[in-house]
Amino acid sequence: MKKKVQLRDKEFDPFIDDEKKKTKDLSIKEEDNKKSNIFKFTKFDSIDLLLLVILIALLILVIILGFKLKETKENYKEYVRASIVVPVLSKDTNNNISVDVSNMQKDATKSYVFKVANNKDNNINPEEVVYALQLTNTDNVEVEVYKNDGKENILPGSKIILDNKLIANEEQVDVYTLKIKANNKTSDKELITINIVS
Repeated sequence: MKKKVQLRDKEFDPFIDDEKKKTKDLSIKEEDNKKSNIFKFTKFDSIDLLLLVILIALLILVIILGFKLKETKENYKEYVRASIVVPVLSKDTNNNISVDVSNMQKDATKSYVFKVANNKDNNINPEEVVYALQLTNTDNVEVEVYKNDGKENILPGSKIILDNKLIANEEQVDVYTLKIKANNKTSDKELITINIVS
């Protein structure tokens, strides 16, 4: 007698099916690798950390050098102004200096330095020379004048500084500092004029 054997359909189970299981395992591993690569990218090793420190140090150095350059430019401008030397070599000379005070805001201040000398190109005046300074300025600015390292304003209300002497046969340089303060906002092309007359 023959026995009937009933075959049951095998249920599909992805974890049991070898082909499907391998494919699923591979895709899980790939996702894990991607995640681990992301974490590896964000982690710093010692070389990356060193490079970051060097980059930050260079950035700080550039900022410091920028400030130093600005300060050097300002000092150079002051040096150029201080290097303006007006020679008074004889009687009856008349020299003019113009100081730009354009576009100063109210209560803003600035300084201007110039020199009066009794020599030019190593030729020293053989005679004593008396000279005067006369300032012409607008109502928008107040001016104080200091001679050499003096602490006292030598500019009288008349705006004329008289009886300045340059000695004979010996080099002499008088250094004048103008301290300028704006009472009101100054206009474009506003000037202070200084006449040096002997």
